[in-house]
Amino acid sequence: MDMESAAVAQVALQAKVPFVAIRAISDPADMAIPASAMAGVDEFGGLRPLSLLKSLARHPQEIFALVCLCRNFLAAQTSLNKVLRLTDHKLLAP
Repeated sequence: MDMESAAVAQVALQAKVPFVAIRAISDPADMAIPASAMAGVDEFGGLRPLSLLKSLARHPQEIFALVCLCRNFLAAQTSLNKVLRLTDHKLLAP
């Protein structure tokens, strides 16, 4: 189990609250995140399209890595959506 999920699991155990961790990975350990991807999001994960485009203008070769990252993200999102459908959304807090 990863460190973040383990910490939440420990708190849930102490509070006697059911807990399950489901994670989908969009950037494997051997994948370097392009600088443009990092420039294209703010500190809360919100999209900064102008910053992304500016960074891509300076580093156009990163477009291929961004496409790969996007494809991985969409696959991870699809997996998480499938879990929600299979559990009839019962994993979500009331």
